[in-house]
Amino acid sequence: MRKKLLSLFTLALLASGSAWAQETYQIGTAEELEAFAQKVNEGENDANAVLTADIDYSAFSTRIGLGEGIDGYLGTFDGQGHKITVGFTQVIEEGGTEVSPYATLFFNLLKGSVVKNLITDGTITTNQKFAAGIAGDCAGLIENCASYVTIESSLEGDGTHGGIAGRGLEGGEIKFCLSAVKINGELTNNCGTLVGWLTGKTTIYGCVSVAEMNLAKVDGSDCICRNNANMTAESGRNYFLNQYGSFNTTYCAQASAAALKSGAVCWALNGRQEDIHWYQTLGTDNNPI
Repeated sequence: MRKKLLSLFTLALLASGSAWAQETYQIGTAEELEAFAQKVNEGENDANAVLTADIDYSAFSTRIGLGEGIDGYLGTFDGQGHKITVGFTQVIEEGGTEVSPYATLFFNLLKGSVVKNLITDGTITTNQKFAAGIAGDCAGLIENCASYVTIESSLEGDGTHGGIAGRGLEGGEIKFCLSAVKINGELTNNCGTLVGWLTGKTTIYGCVSVAEMNLAKVDGSDCICRNNANMTAESGRNYFLNQYGSFNTTYCAQASAAALKSGAVCWALNGRQEDIHWYQTLGTDNNPI
């Protein structure tokens, strides 16, 4: 049975050893999301959660899975189609100490973790690497998610920002996700519209990028993910609108705005139309959603 995450008092009860601790938190406000993030960061990093409403989280700065003694998030977080709007600012002055790496909602998704059915929006302002719409590092599964985040980067040189994740780690999976991010950086380069860099073998399947990148240069960037040789053999059926730098022609293809708008790409993404992940209202949606 699910209990509603009502307050920090409720969380305090959970910390005392209540049987509720293994149940799924229902989150419907920014305060509840903040309380959940703190609970995860204090050690309960396998906690599960579902969103019950859209949340404006722009007044809060706590990331999920970043705390002393833990190295990431291990639970299942189901957005149920709801949106989280972020407003992270991570600008560290020269000589300052980096105390909170990765300007992302989830710091690190560990192997076995799941983030699904989530939409992110808002603005991330940073002069650090690995900013992303959902996760800094991903060794878990991100599925059926969409990011409309704008990343304002003042970092000079390699940014490794990504629309969905900063880095894909060994065993990570990103499936059926939409990147509609904007990455702006007059001094920044080397970003990926879906993933900034694949550190380990990562599966990227059935994804669409309509992202925009306004960078110092795009030669070292990628239409889907940098270091794309680390895409696994299970990857494929990925489409992008705008070409930035290179892409892996085995697993990715460019689609025109007309093909995206007509529904042709949506049809192709759903394959034999037996396992539907993508939808589109023709005449209203300019791309699959």
